Amino acid sequence: MLLPLAHYASPGLSQQISSQQQLQQQMQRINERMSRLRRVIDTNQDGLLSAPEIDSAATSLARLDGNRDGQLSAEESHGGKFPEPERIRLDWVFNFIDEDGDILLSASEIANAPAALRQLDENQDGEISAAEMLPAPGPPPAFFGNPPQMARIPLWSSKMRDRNYNSINGPILPGKDKRAYPGYSFYFGSYTTDRIQVQEGVFLRDPQGRIVHRWHNNLQTPDGTTAYLLDNGQLLRTAAHYNWKQLKRFPLGANGVIELVDWDSNVLWSFDYCQLGGYCLHHDVAAMPNGNILAIVFDQMTYAEAAALGWAGTITKSGSLYSERIIEVKPDLVSGGASIVWQWDSRDHFIQDRNPDLGGYGDVAANPGKIDVNFAAIPMEAISGQLFHFNAIDYSAELDQILISSAVNSEVWVIDHAISREQARGPAGDLLYRYGNPAVYRAGGKDEQTLFWQHDAHWTGKRGEIQLFNNGAKRGRDGRANPGELFLGLLDGAYSDVLRLQLPIVADGSYDFAKPAEITWHYNADASENLYSPFMSSARTLPNGNVLMIQSYNNRVVEVTDQGEKVEDYQLPEAGHLFRIYKIPREHPGLA
Repeated sequence: MLLPLAHYASPGLSQQISSQQQLQQQMQRINERMSRLRRVIDTNQDGLLSAPEIDSAATSLARLDGNRDGQLSAEESHGGKFPEPERIRLDWVFNFIDEDGDILLSASEIANAPAALRQLDENQDGEISAAEMLPAPGPPPAFFGNPPQMARIPLWSSKMRDRNYNSINGPILPGKDKRAYPGYSFYFGSYTTDRIQVQEGVFLRDPQGRIVHRWHNNLQTPDGTTAYLLDNGQLLRTAAHYNWKQLKRFPLGANGVIELVDWDSNVLWSFDYCQLGGYCLHHDVAAMPNGNILAIVFDQMTYAEAAALGWAGTITKSGSLYSERIIEVKPDLVSGGASIVWQWDSRDHFIQDRNPDLGGYGDVAANPGKIDVNFAAIPMEAISGQLFHFNAIDYSAELDQILISSAVNSEVWVIDHAISREQARGPAGDLLYRYGNPAVYRAGGKDEQTLFWQHDAHWTGKRGEIQLFNNGAKRGRDGRANPGELFLGLLDGAYSDVLRLQLPIVADGSYDFAKPAEITWHYNADASENLYSPFMSSARTLPNGNVLMIQSYNNRVVEVTDQGEKVEDYQLPEAGHLFRIYKIPREHPGLA
C-alpha cells in the first residue's frame, strides 16, 4: 500500500512535489504490473489464494498467454522489463513459479504452478495469505524521501549489469602490469542467472587471467557462501541442502552446511547445521590450526522471546528477529559428522535500558562490552529482522581471539576464545573491544562513526592488526552517518574505502576501550577513486604489499600498490555477485 506522499516528504522538498508525484505514479504502475500474475490467479480478488484458486493456477495463467504459444513472456506476465531488472524477484508468486529464474514462464512451469505455490503455504492451511506472499512489491518507504535518488535507480541498476559476460575486460587486465602480484586469483559467489543460489562454482585463474581450475558444487549455494583453499589442498566451503525457497524466512546469507572438498570436487566431509524456523549457519567460516572450524549461526526468535530479552523495537512482517552466535565445530573425518566443542551467544551479553523489569537492564554507556539489544530498532524490514548481520569471522591463533564483523552495527568486535564454553556465557564473554560506530554504545555520535556496513574483516597476521572493506552504505557525502538515506547506500556521492587498522592492544592481550583503532593504511579515504559496492566485497593484502579488492555489485577487481597505484582493474565475466577474491601464491602448499 502506498501512503500519501506527504508521509515521506522531508522539509525543504516542496519545490519537488511535481516530480515526487510523477515518481509515485510510476511506482504505482510498477506495483500494478508486478501484481498482474497474482491478480489473475486470485479470481475473487480478496487478496489471498484459496485452495481452489491454487489448484486452478495453471488454467488462470493461461489467460495471460496472448500469442497462445504455451508460455508467458515477461511482457505477458508482468508487462516487460522494469527499470530495475531484479524487481520482479520481490514478487514471490512469480519468483516461485519461475523455477529456473530466466524470467520466462515455460509450459512446464505453468503446469507446475499449483505445486510451486503450495510451497508458500507455511502454516499448511491450504491457502496462501497476504503475509505468506511476502515480501510485498514496491520500495521501502525510505525511498520516497529523496526523489532524485529514485530517479537514478534505473541508471544504478543498469550500471550493475554493464559488463561483458564472455571474457575479462577492463583498463588494466591481468598480466599487463609487472607490479601486480603474480598469484592465482581465487574467487566464488557467481551465478548463471539473476536467480540467487545458482552458483557456478569456485574458480582459480592464473596470473594472466585464464581459468586453470574450477571446483564444482554439489549443493545449493546461497548468496554469501564462502570458500578457502587450505594448506592440504582441500577446499573449505559453505553450501545449503535447502533451496532458496525453503530458506526464504532466514535473512540473506543462510546456508547451513560446511564441507571439505578435494581438488576434484569430491566431498570428503560435511556438517549440516540448519533447522528451518530455528537456526542456520550463514556467511563465513574460519579454519583453526587445530583442525576445528568457527562458524556463524542465525538464531530465530519470536517477538515474545525478543521482548523478554528487552527488545523494544517493532517486529518484522515475518514475525521473527534473528540474534547470532558463534560455534566451534570439531570435524569427525573418520566417521563423518562433527561435535560442537565451544560456543559464544550474543544473547548472553545483551544489555537494555528500556525496561527495569526485564533481564539485562543496565547503563549502556557504562558497559561498552555489552551489546545493546535495541540499537537495531530501525526499520527492520530492510534487514529482515537481523539484530547484527554478522558477515565475517576470523581467528587469531597468536591472541586466541575471534574477530567478528557486524554490518547492522557498523562495527567490528573482538571476543575471547581462551575461555571455556561456560565462561563465554558470563562477563568473560563480553566484547574485549569494538570499533567503528561509538553511537552503538553511547560513546559518540555520527561524527565519530568510521565504518558503514563493512565486509571481510580479518586479522592481517600482525599482532592486533585487522583489515576490511568499508562498503559505505548509509554514509553521506560528508562522510557522516546518514540513516535516513537509501538503505543500500547513496546513489549519488556514495563511496567505499579500504581500512587497515591497528587495534589498541596492550601487553596482556586486552584492549584499551578508551582508544580508537589507528588507521595504518587507507585506500580511497578522500573518495577520489571510483570505488563503491553497497554489499559484499573484500580487500586482502598480498605478500608483496599490494592490496587486492573486489567491488561485488559489478564484479570489478582492483589491485593497488601500497602507494595506492592501480596495477589491475578489470571485471570478471561471471554473472551475479562475487562475494570475495583472494590471490593464492604460486608456492602455496595447497597447489602442490
